Amino acid sequence: MPEILHLETEEVEPSSETVIHPSIQETLPSSWLQHSGEGIKVAVIDTGYSDHANLNGAYSKTLSVMGDTGLDILGHGSHVAGIIGARGYVKNGLTGFAPGCEMISIKAVPGTWASLSNAMEMAIDEGVDIINLSCGANFPPGSYFMGLVNDAVDRGTIIVASAGNVKISGKNTLNYPAKLENIIPVAAITQNMETAPFSATGSELNDGYCMPGIQVYSTWLHQRYAKCSGTSMAAPQLTGLIARILGKHLIDQGSTPIPDKGRRRLEAVLSHLDYASRNLGDPMVFGKGYIDASKL
Repeated sequence: MPEILHLETEEVEPSSETVIHPSIQETLPSSWLQHSGEGIKVAVIDTGYSDHANLNGAYSKTLSVMGDTGLDILGHGSHVAGIIGARGYVKNGLTGFAPGCEMISIKAVPGTWASLSNAMEMAIDEGVDIINLSCGANFPPGSYFMGLVNDAVDRGTIIVASAGNVKISGKNTLNYPAKLENIIPVAAITQNMETAPFSATGSELNDGYCMPGIQVYSTWLHQRYAKCSGTSMAAPQLTGLIARILGKHLIDQGSTPIPDKGRRRLEAVLSHLDYASRNLGDPMVFGKGYIDASKL
């Protein structure tokens, strides 16, 4: 069966230096600093796990549908995981968006819809709260995969996916699975809040959001770091923010509680994201906008 699920990364610039991720801590209100995703389980379905020092203790389990150990040899999964949950252990190192969350690495891409379906089954069996999918294909999956999506959402799992890295003016280029109902699609923007030149567009993005996707720092192979661009880098930022939202509400339900299970959990999370979103323009390009973490 041909490989049809590809990675949504435009460019990679490895670096031997230790780099500092633009910290989410700087944009969060002081009351949020104690909430870093503790108690929240995130499945990173990607190219595998990393033994990077800044991810030490971040993975509670490493799985693979490829028949191997699940170790990342491409770097993509390492980069995505660092954006979500890098611990900040290394001096001057990187802290992810949800450094307190528990990650499960499931190696499944590059691969097929069958391999991604197997990974989704594993994630559901593990009872994860969030699934990050920084991968895509230009044609839809079969009914079995879509059934898994519905099953996950019914259980209260939030699914986040990268929009895709092909932009053609006036055309819907959004990738699957980001194009599917009940999955939150994430487009990429520049640091100037403009659309990234590669970020896919489409009507389904109306229900999604955008996050920075240019030259994003994160963990890489062989204890190194890298700056990568792509919607693959935008999606895990939103995943990390959702982990923080869910973690905070485990401790403090406040006036707008989030259910622990069921489809209403997705609806509640979307309500929080909508409140914090900053409208940047055309929803087919930017979705509902950029998430301003200070409003969460």
